[in-house]
Amino acid sequence: DREHSALQCHPDAAHSLGDLVADGLCLIAAYSPPLEQLCTLGIAAMLLSTGASLVSFSFFEIRSALQSHALRGVASAPLQLASLVPLFVALVCVGAKESLYRLTYAVGKRYGSQSLIANAHHHRSDMLSSIAAALGIVGTLAGVPWLEPLAVFVVGGLVLRVGLQTLLTVRIKMPQMPALRPARS
Repeated sequence: DREHSALQCHPDAAHSLGDLVADGLCLIAAYSPPLEQLCTLGIAAMLLSTGASLVSFSFFEIRSALQSHALRGVASAPLQLASLVPLFVALVCVGAKESLYRLTYAVGKRYGSQSLIANAHHHRSDMLSSIAAALGIVGTLAGVPWLEPLAVFVVGGLVLRVGLQTLLTVRIKMPQMPALRPARS
């Protein structure tokens, strides 16, 4: 069904846009160090909103999957080689995103860049999402429809934790105001 397929692409498109925004914030911070704290704060806000959305969405999906599973019982389709391709892609993404995390984190530490370190954590949350996707694919293949939303719930909690940790690293520096001196007459 075309409408259902379009709905499945919506979260991925939003996620891709979030990745671009986070990378853009890192570039802004790299070229304008005074804005680094603000950019890091933006990445923390993105992580927190993503985590909250994942937890909220998955809660309702778990309930729906459990109700649907109870009504129709276990129905497992025969395993085909083509059904393993998405699992393979998800596992490759796990490795790629973890590599990006390690590289970005190391560069952020080397240069003392909070926004790069925050973006590294964003890569790690992407890796966790790929693990949830892999678990969901395994659950679907095994006839366990609630496994994917459960994995998404756990990932959402982890992303919330990373977002909170990133938020706590932000040290907002207030600009120094010049001292007021009485006017001379």
